[in-house]
Amino acid sequence: MNSRPPKSPSSKPPSATHEATSHREFTPSLPVNTPSISDIRTGDAILRFNYKCEASAYAEQLLDSQSTPTGSTELVGSILRLQRKSGLRANGFMDAATLKVLEQSAPPFSSDKKQAGDHTVDHNNKLNTQTDKTAAALIAQYTSTFSMNEAGLSAALYRQGRDASLVTTVFKRLKEKHNNDADDVAVAYTGLVKSKAGAPLEMLKNEEPLRQLLIQILSSGIVFKDETNAIHYLQGLAGSTTAPNPKPPTSKSKITNSNITVAGKHFVDWFNEDIHTLYPETKISKKTKKHFGSKANKIAFNNLFDCVSELWAPELTLNEFLVFFAIIHNETGGTFTPIPEAGSMRYIFEDRGKKSYNQKPNEKAGVQLRSRGAIAKDDKDAFAAWNGTHNYPDPKDPKLQAQAKECDFWKYRGHGLIQITWRDTYQRCVDPHLKTCGYKTCDKLSTEELEHIILTDPRIYIPMVKSYFSANDVRYLFSLVNKSTPNWTKIGGRVNSGGGKQLQWRCETLLAAMQAKGDMLGGRPE
Repeated sequence: MNSRPPKSPSSKPPSATHEATSHREFTPSLPVNTPSISDIRTGDAILRFNYKCEASAYAEQLLDSQSTPTGSTELVGSILRLQRKSGLRANGFMDAATLKVLEQSAPPFSSDKKQAGDHTVDHNNKLNTQTDKTAAALIAQYTSTFSMNEAGLSAALYRQGRDASLVTTVFKRLKEKHNNDADDVAVAYTGLVKSKAGAPLEMLKNEEPLRQLLIQILSSGIVFKDETNAIHYLQGLAGSTTAPNPKPPTSKSKITNSNITVAGKHFVDWFNEDIHTLYPETKISKKTKKHFGSKANKIAFNNLFDCVSELWAPELTLNEFLVFFAIIHNETGGTFTPIPEAGSMRYIFEDRGKKSYNQKPNEKAGVQLRSRGAIAKDDKDAFAAWNGTHNYPDPKDPKLQAQAKECDFWKYRGHGLIQITWRDTYQRCVDPHLKTCGYKTCDKLSTEELEHIILTDPRIYIPMVKSYFSANDVRYLFSLVNKSTPNWTKIGGRVNSGGGKQLQWRCETLLAAMQAKGDMLGGRPE
């Protein structure tokens, strides 16, 4: 989520702490254009606004430069609820996940006018519940559907100062509901405390339960160097000297380029020499799908994974890297260079043993050939044959052969690093990059021209992968590989129908072998 720009000194958030019977008027920050009055019910007071748009202005002032609520969570939630009921959008300052949490935390909105004295709050009874709600809102503020802004959340926690209750509650929720991110937030938070000191440091020195919770989070699973350093620092605050033994990396490792080593070898050398030979391609292994096919091309591998930002993101988790490696290795035969789908026109056209490409979402060849005048309008047999999927017409006329190559079934067969197919997928994943690089779109290029571009221009064939994985359904399936129990089957089956189990086995086998070595280094410097 994008953070808001810093507020000017004149935009300090008004206090959200009131007596239970207080009532205040919010000074309008926008011109008075309507006489309507909206009452917003909060957890401890009623605030009156002369215009609905003032609710938005007020809410913005209750958020700091990192878009973290600085006032009452219930107050912000009530304001945002009014925005929703009034048909007003959140104005871009808060993501949907946070909006939902804040709205759920707010008391029900009532259109009836109420007096401030009608509402009182039992703070003692609601203390723990409110802290938990505030913690949930804080986490949601830095969490999108598929990732967490760990640096932003750790900075927000540091700004809580001596509020041990809230910080502890946040880390408890992270441990329970965001286990894959909890250790990274703990490392970042501990680093801020160590470098900046201040009130959070004094709080940590006196809060043994919080220190132990952080150490427990940092010690779970596989422990990295930065986690070990954080553990030592936290133990030092209490004089403890016991530290867990470092273990091999897991899916929390970050990959930023091709500089990946395992057992003292470059990843590709390790794969080719130590792994590939253990699982050769045989009749039995092909049947059980427990093999790795061809060896990997090291030069092409380096060229590709030195462009991880264009491929997917500036950093890949280890599990994400394994997905891209295994899928691209499989789809390119280990070359790690873009290729066209193998097979004759007959093979691509017919549905014998696999799906024919001469069907929706592609346009059928009979329709295309007739519209181009390649077959006569009154030739019903030819039209039907070219619209079929079972027997390829196999034309002998060179002109008709050439025209057939321009039909969707052949033009939009598999191409690239992950064998993207179908007209609509090309329009979504290829056309935008063609336009950016000054090319014509797919439909306006001949099959030969399009194929040449995809096979030779990395500005096209690398971001094609990113566009494919960015589709909502694919992105969700891809996110499953980062779960505590990774699921590689779903994304494998989505990219290559029938390839889910094989991808699961390959990724699990590679991960286990890498963990066994214990000295893997990714592209990110220590």
